Amino acid sequence: KATGALSEGVSAHVKVPTTYASTVNIWAWYKEGDTTVNHPGPNDWPGVSMGSADADGWYSCVVPAWVNWVIVNDGTNQSADIEVEQNKEFWIDLTMANVQAYYKQTITFDLNYTGAPAAGTDTTVGGKVTFPVPTREGYTLTGWKDENNDNVSSATYCHYQKE
Repeated sequence: KATGALSEGVSAHVKVPTTYASTVNIWAWYKEGDTTVNHPGPNDWPGVSMGSADADGWYSCVVPAWVNWVIVNDGTNQSADIEVEQNKEFWIDLTMANVQAYYKQTITFDLNYTGAPAAGTDTTVGGKVTFPVPTREGYTLTGWKDENNDNVSSATYCHYQKE
């Protein structure tokens, strides 16, 4: 069930395959488990045309904040049902093999030594992060690690080896 205060609407962003027509529509609803129920918003939301794609191929519109499921279609092609988080702006890329909703996240990098300058942040959708390449006198950067000291591409801690 919906909890907490819901905003009036959230932005939805969708990228579709080239097989889709230029008119892309989005429908959204509220579902608990396997059952579509009376949602906390108005009783009906018929869906909308998403307008024109931007230069990167993303269609955007505002959907009610209470929705937690969407489908995208062009009148001929249609996506599967896609679960989304309520009250949260989302991105769905139907050109990817694993279609799911993605959300904007801000990653703050930690250079992992006393007196280190701020390494900065990166904002990502779908987990693609641009890692900084910091320098530290007397050390060589060997990669980024997670809190368990494992090498991973989504880590936020800097690891050095003394020269």
